[in-house]
Amino acid sequence: VRIRPFVGEEEKTSCTTIVDKQFLELTPWSEKATELVRYKFDACHDVDSTQDQIFQEIAPSMAAVFRGINTTVFAYGITGAGKTHTMQGTSDQPGIIPRTFEHLMALRDQLSSRPQSLLPPSFTQTSSPDDLVEASCSMLVSYIEIY
Repeated sequence: VRIRPFVGEEEKTSCTTIVDKQFLELTPWSEKATELVRYKFDACHDVDSTQDQIFQEIAPSMAAVFRGINTTVFAYGITGAGKTHTMQGTSDQPGIIPRTFEHLMALRDQLSSRPQSLLPPSFTQTSSPDDLVEASCSMLVSYIEIY
């Protein structure tokens, strides 16, 4: 979860609080809503989080692409919540999409010089370098915005 910076009157009426790196609390926002509600997420980022901090949360999953594991990043929220900024970013603050391309190309370059790093440890421990076959990969990336 990422909370975008507040705009105008929103700060006065905010009901969202990041408790720690995994918990978000919604405080009562009306007379009918009287209970404090707490939700747990894999990661919570407050208004001061940078594009790089957000990307570092998902960067470890990128290496799985080179082992044939599909990876999805999904941004969801109401209009104005900051999805496009998080995913695309700006030239000064690139978002998840440009950072992912950069990261994948860097991983590709690293792995091309040592393809055995893609294999499970059990294979590399029992096999010689002559047993390795040349690997190739292709990537298909999609991006869609639904309004």
